[in-house]
Amino acid sequence: MPSQERNARAWLAIETWLTDGEILLRQARVSAPHRRPALPVSAPAHPLTAARPAHRSH
Repeated sequence: MPSQERNARAWLAIETWLTDGEILLRQARVSAPHRRPALPVSAPAHPLTAARPAHRSH
């Protein structure tokens, strides 16, 4: 598949997700087996903590 066609298909998928992402997530939650509660979409992302750089003495 040429890269231009692949990129066009990818953009269609991205546009669909951006337009209907909330509906798609809701459908996925309903159809997924519930072993543990899913995080709500509005849950804040946990900030990544910056690792302290290792101190190197030369």
